[in-house]
This record gives sequence, structure tokens and C-alpha cells, in this order.
Amino acid sequence: YIVTGGADSNIRIWDKSSRRALAQFAEHKVGHSVTGVAIDRNRPNLIHSCCTDKSVVTIDLKQERRVQLFTVAEGAFTGMIQSVQGDQELITADTTGCIKVWDADLRQDAPIAMLVTWTERDEMLGREKKLNHLSLDPLGDHLLLSTAAGEIQVW
Repeated sequence: YIVTGGADSNIRIWDKSSRRALAQFAEHKVGHSVTGVAIDRNRPNLIHSCCTDKSVVTIDLKQERRVQLFTVAEGAFTGMIQSVQGDQELITADTTGCIKVWDADLRQDAPIAMLVTWTERDEMLGREKKLNHLSLDPLGDHLLLSTAAGEIQVW
């Protein structure tokens, strides 16, 4: 199957062969865009998504319902990936220039780790903090970021 998320805030599951929609989930707030989707590496019945509504959602396709929800007060999510190391760690990027790590196995109110990608000097210079994209190298040792300020960062 193929998973998509769009500007209508919905997550859709598609049959790869027939190209027909199999399911649709409206777990994010209307008027916001889904900015990242991932099929869980270890449990393919789990679908993770992030959205500009400042939420990360995990849906269990077997149960056909949301099983996890993380929210933040600041910074709309701009992208998400799953760590290749560990079990169900999700890594999100946002409009405040922060990388957050979430453990999708745990019920929690806050990320388990956070990385701020900008400095006070960047802020004084008026640089935009927003992160546009994130990616991991195949071994999961390096995190690559592209910023709205035109930078590529390697962590």
C-alpha cells in the first residue's frame, strides 16, 4: 500500500496495484496540511503523520483508529522521519527551527529530546528559523536539514 497526506489534512491509504483508495483518516485539524507521513519500519500496520496543526498522529491500520497523539504549543511541523536506530522514535522538524524526537511507544506530553538549530546571532541577524526538510543517512548516523534561510545543516 501507499500512504499520502495532503493539504486537506487527511491521510489516505492506497492500493498499489489498483490505485484505489482503501481508507481515509481525518485525524488532523481541518484547514491544515499534512507535511509528513511514514509507514513504521518495524510495525507496518502503524502509520505516522505530522501536520501544520502542530500534531503528530499514529494510526493503527489493524484497529482502524488513532493510537497516539503528540502536540506542541509552538512551531508547526514541516516534516517527519523515523529513526533507523531504535524502535519507534520519530524525528520532526518545525517552523521554530527545532528538531524534536518522539517515542511513539510511550504516552508522553513532551518530546524525549530536542535540538535547536539556530543561535542568538542568527536571531539578531533576522534569519528565518523554519526548517524545510530533514533526512537521515542510511545508517542513521547523520541528520541532514535544509532551512528557509538557505542553509544545509549536518548534525
